[in-house]
Amino acid sequence: MTQRTIVLKPKGTIIRYPVTDYTVFLLELKEQFRRQTLIHLDMSKRGPEVKDINPFDFTFIKPIGMGTFGMVYLTQLKCNKDFYAIKVLRKKTIIDSKARWFINRSRRYIEGIDFPFCQKLLCSFQDTGFLFLCQKLRVGGDLYWNLCKQKTIYEPLTVFYAAQIVLAIEYLHYVGIVHRNIKPENILLHTNGYVKLTGFTFAKKIRDSMSYTLCGTTEYMAPEMIKQKGHNRSVDWWSLGVLIYELVAGFTPFGADDPFKTYENITKCKYAVCAHFSLGLEELLLGLLKIEPFERLGMVREGVQEVKDARFFQDIDWLRLINQELHAPFIPPYKEVDSNFPELEPVKIVPPKCDSGIALFRGF
Repeated sequence: MTQRTIVLKPKGTIIRYPVTDYTVFLLELKEQFRRQTLIHLDMSKRGPEVKDINPFDFTFIKPIGMGTFGMVYLTQLKCNKDFYAIKVLRKKTIIDSKARWFINRSRRYIEGIDFPFCQKLLCSFQDTGFLFLCQKLRVGGDLYWNLCKQKTIYEPLTVFYAAQIVLAIEYLHYVGIVHRNIKPENILLHTNGYVKLTGFTFAKKIRDSMSYTLCGTTEYMAPEMIKQKGHNRSVDWWSLGVLIYELVAGFTPFGADDPFKTYENITKCKYAVCAHFSLGLEELLLGLLKIEPFERLGMVREGVQEVKDARFFQDIDWLRLINQELHAPFIPPYKEVDSNFPELEPVKIVPPKCDSGIALFRGF
């Protein structure tokens, strides 16, 4: 039997370099997002090549990451030996958790996300037991794994990483998406030293309304989410503050051995400033880690521009950053494709013989 040729590449991208007008650039991406999400809803417009791909086209080498509903695997496409990262979600876990609608919705949003500092979905598919989300492999690993090796990430490098996440958040909020799970594990390092925000499982379209879902990772949750009083895009700016603190300090600002103490620290915004923090970093944390959502940087007066104008980012040329013209302070070294990933226990992906809800996940 002749092996078929499969080419996986992002579809529908309109990113053109150099970007000369950032406002126009965002408007184009917003329209692109709208078109892509509409195409996902209309199954007749989706390419046949997406429907034809199945798990047997890949060799699943080893797990390289863990998530709420499954694991991320290092895989190799059999026809051309290219490497990819595939997130494998167990259907039974999703159905038992009553998260089917949640997953289907986030999958539709991921289809349309297309930004230089966001991880792009290449394709998705399913079998009787699992859902598969295929993305490019970022051999630099994630920031959490790099943080574990280095203990802390020095402040100028943190500025470089955080500035890209600021632009990613700005884009997501511009198209109406709130990420709700920004943390080092969801930030991937590219070979050029730049980063990609991933982990859109909890992403939701929230404009002027509120959401009351408790989701994400506890140490990065904003006070209003923990109190379940309703939250909006402000939770991403809080998580950015926690992320920046952790990268420079080596630990999260509110974490404690007792989960209830962690909740208390967050809701009362109790954290200590490390002696080596710069004045610019202290000022930024003070602006992002506000108990009241609409008092946070990113939510007041000039919106995201106030975050960009913070002293912490004073050396960032934002237009050169989006064009990836700034020198990356750190290039991730690697000997093998899996050099920068943790060693995890291998898990066999064996789908059940019976149908575990293919109709329930129509579109994958």
